[in-house]
Amino acid sequence: MRAIADGTVISLRKSSDKRDLAPFNINADKPNTKGSNDGYVLIKHETEIGSGDEGKVAFYSLYMHLKSLAETVKAGDKVYRKDPIGLPGMVDGVNAFHFQIFCDDDNISKLTGRKTGELDISKNGRTDAVYGDIHFYLPPQTKFYDKAPADNSISTTGLSELYTSNVPLYASMTLAQGKCTMVTRQKNTQTDGKYDLLGEPLVNADGDDYEYNLYKTAMRNYKESPSAGFELLRFGRVINTDHETLVPADAPLWMTVNYPGGKGVINLADSSIKKFSDADFPHWTGWQMVDDDSDSNSQCNSAIIKKLHEVGDFDNQCGKLICHFPFEWEKSTIDIRFSWLKTGNEEHEPMTEADYAKFKSHAEALCFDSGALSSDPVVAF
Repeated sequence: MRAIADGTVISLRKSSDKRDLAPFNINADKPNTKGSNDGYVLIKHETEIGSGDEGKVAFYSLYMHLKSLAETVKAGDKVYRKDPIGLPGMVDGVNAFHFQIFCDDDNISKLTGRKTGELDISKNGRTDAVYGDIHFYLPPQTKFYDKAPADNSISTTGLSELYTSNVPLYASMTLAQGKCTMVTRQKNTQTDGKYDLLGEPLVNADGDDYEYNLYKTAMRNYKESPSAGFELLRFGRVINTDHETLVPADAPLWMTVNYPGGKGVINLADSSIKKFSDADFPHWTGWQMVDDDSDSNSQCNSAIIKKLHEVGDFDNQCGKLICHFPFEWEKSTIDIRFSWLKTGNEEHEPMTEADYAKFKSHAEALCFDSGALSSDPVVAF
């Protein structure tokens, strides 16, 4: 196993040589059983995703159930991306390991730019961090035309109106390998939190080698302010407003976008259309903040997660769930998180005191003192 990014080793533990004995082997009283390796490495990563204090973030990566650690890994030392960490071991007698990436509340707010489940679509997204795909919120009454005006004009005189939206639409622009790919989503009326793609993705609908020609397009369409025009083409808005001014201020950005049943040209620079980037983690692209399970036990009682399972969409969405839950490797909170096992629930029979004591001893052997991480729920992807 190798480090996922540059960081500092916060703590570590070499694996016990008594893996197959209690408490590392919860089934040690049964013949021919193997246990779990307790070796781990916890790394803190600090990086910058944008400008200012809100662009400075810290997160952790945990490598658990290692049978051996690399000799170069020492607490307090720096590690670099792809440095060897150790070798994976066993979990309950099976070759396996546990890996997770997590952070605290303050840093998830910095990473996503918000504390709410959904983006505020009444205003443009953050400017302290802008990267990846560019996203546009198209409010109801957005008009789609048959073509772009000549000479990049703001006027729609002579254009034919093809469609006027009656519900919010969400367009996303991907610039990669010289191409511009535009997709449109619409909220599913049956499943809350689900957004459906409209039509086929539009590739270079507004010109061949669209990305490679951004500079030429900026020089042609925004002669009085080509630098600001380039930002408009790349980000859907001018980001560097301290040093760049678009001339004229209402210069348009005409692009082809899908609507229900067809496609048309719209002015994405219009002030009613709000602009975002991947740095905003748009909810219509699948990102969800799961923080509706407020208890401190180890059960998942989130209505959001339950709903995804009910509609059969969990497997598709789980990669974009940002979840709050108690840190599961903190030794001091084992009883708080697991004492319900002694009373059971609809899915689990109650544990006897003896079985719970054996389980707790096993859990304590694998957990560690996580320090400040134990005080509040962590956030994991």
